[in-house]
Amino acid sequence: MDSIIDFAKQHATLLSAVFALILLITLYFVFNAEKMVAAKIQKLRREKKILLVDDKHFPYFDELAVSYNIEKEKDLDAEKMEQILDGVYSIILLDIKGVGKKLKIHNEGFGIIEYIKNQKPSQKIIVFSDEEWGLQHQDILERADKRFAKTKGLLSFKSAIDDMLLGNSMELLSKLAALMRVLKIWKKNLSKLSISVYA
Repeated sequence: MDSIIDFAKQHATLLSAVFALILLITLYFVFNAEKMVAAKIQKLRREKKILLVDDKHFPYFDELAVSYNIEKEKDLDAEKMEQILDGVYSIILLDIKGVGKKLKIHNEGFGIIEYIKNQKPSQKIIVFSDEEWGLQHQDILERADKRFAKTKGLLSFKSAIDDMLLGNSMELLSKLAALMRVLKIWKKNLSKLSISVYA
């Protein structure tokens, strides 16, 4: 312990400068994190493709089309299914009722969820419907990444899409917050150390 205190006494100014630099860099990233995420989400919204599959009118399509790279199909054919399995679409927005007929998939949207998740488990699927579904379909519905009533609201859909698009970026923000907590503890301990060095 004495050698650490001796080292701190000899290098107190340098240690303070290094800590201040690390703190400034971290604060820069933390304070700019919101701007960085906003810029990233705008870029991802333009770049990542989203497929909406709904045999009827989807109430938020026009609003989503303003901000996202989204296309709409009334049903899936073999070509679209192949594109999904090839990873062309980052996210699938899928209605439960009235879809899957072209491919003769049993159980409509439930069958599509099951087929896609069996073939490509990492495919992000947001499922929605106007109807309530019984317990017999719960195991399949749980395989979807998000589930909404069709009338849930535009902001709920946008939030779910953005969360899926950001994925690892949200993890980065969590790590930055954790780093800030560590730096606060470090600063507190360094302050105690410098008090004992100068005492």
